[in-house]
Amino acid sequence: MGKQQKSRVNDFVLKIANVNGTGSASANSLVMKTVFRMGIPVSGKNFFPSNIQGLPTWYEIRVSKDGYLARSGAVDIMIAMNSQTYARDLQEVAPGGVLLYDSTWPRDRLLSRSDIEIIGVPLARMCNERFANARTRILMKNMAYVGVLAALLELDRAVIVELVKETFAKKPALIESNLEAFDLGAEHARAHLTCPLPQRVKPLGKTAGHIMIDGNTAAALGCLYAGATVGAWYPITPSTSLMDAFKSFCERYRKDPQTGERRLTVELTAEQPAVALSYHMVARRDPDYLAYDLLSSILGSGESSRLFRDLVYDQQVASGAAAWIDGTEHQGLLTLWADVIPGKTPEQTIARIDAVIAELVTKGVTKEEVDKARNQALASQARQLTTNGDRAVELLIAELMDGDYQRIFRLARDYDRVTAADVDRVARARLTPQNRTIGVLVPKDDTASLEGGEK
Repeated sequence: MGKQQKSRVNDFVLKIANVNGTGSASANSLVMKTVFRMGIPVSGKNFFPSNIQGLPTWYEIRVSKDGYLARSGAVDIMIAMNSQTYARDLQEVAPGGVLLYDSTWPRDRLLSRSDIEIIGVPLARMCNERFANARTRILMKNMAYVGVLAALLELDRAVIVELVKETFAKKPALIESNLEAFDLGAEHARAHLTCPLPQRVKPLGKTAGHIMIDGNTAAALGCLYAGATVGAWYPITPSTSLMDAFKSFCERYRKDPQTGERRLTVELTAEQPAVALSYHMVARRDPDYLAYDLLSSILGSGESSRLFRDLVYDQQVASGAAAWIDGTEHQGLLTLWADVIPGKTPEQTIARIDAVIAELVTKGVTKEEVDKARNQALASQARQLTTNGDRAVELLIAELMDGDYQRIFRLARDYDRVTAADVDRVARARLTPQNRTIGVLVPKDDTASLEGGEK
């Protein structure tokens, strides 16, 4: 143990050395946000020579009661979580400072200094004993060192709990494990280490009326206020986080609620006219998404569907009819489609589609229809999981679109929970003229068949 500095409350630099791709960024930003919410001016910066997984990355946090933002040029506390950069990280600590490392594995005696305090915590061993999954152990080690820091710096646990709940609001299952890892580290520190350090925090009340925002989020907000509506990027840090923020802002503020039916006409080279009626619906992660899926199947999946029977067999205004949903992480569409047969007009076909919708909304769907649609959906899912390649694609889609690859394994259960009443409810809510856009495809040489609609 080296000679420590005198007490430095709300005035020190913390640097964390990690390995790229180990999920450390959220844990590191959690520390900075906690300091900020305790009313203490703080700034942070991520440094990485390369964005390749496995290479080193550093996160530097400056706590300054006077609100200084620039790098100070000295590191008071180093969290050395990357064995590849340990020697470099050791040398960077200012005399009288502190270095904390994972003592699960032995440290070379030569990698030591007498003028600083070196603290070993067996983070990997602690997480290996507590958590079963290998990937979870890696991720939870980050939260474990946050727990150690919380005890050493006197970070407010209530603030951390609040931030963890906000961070994982869309993945509540992760809240418990992250807090468990946090408490694991904090309890170890209080039991085996001298807490707090001379370098620590104390609530200050200087951040009221301020916000904490990173550069990419600020840039995204600037794009929004500048009027941007479209963005394209190469999916890699930092551009991905900028676009994630831009999409989030657009979803919240770039809204133009539809208040009436919209119509458009497209003239293309085609054999026959066609009509499409698209209704706004929910995103994939919405609890009602599967109800819309079953509704689309009842309306237009196969020759026994309501639209096909009415338009093709009974009324003979179309040669084909179908329905489907387009669901992503954003608001989707429920689309009804029909090919108009010669001698009939798009308006006659649209009228029959409206009649089918009116009957469904008025009388509702039957349990038999829902059961059949559910079986079709599950059979389709099974066909998409035939090969290892198919399974990999579906797992990837579930992780990207649903936010959880394990949803594939819960799909049958989730479909079973959808009732006829659920399908009726979403149909009444969304299948209205005010919520739709009608598109009419007219062959270039057959514009006379169009009745109404804007061109």
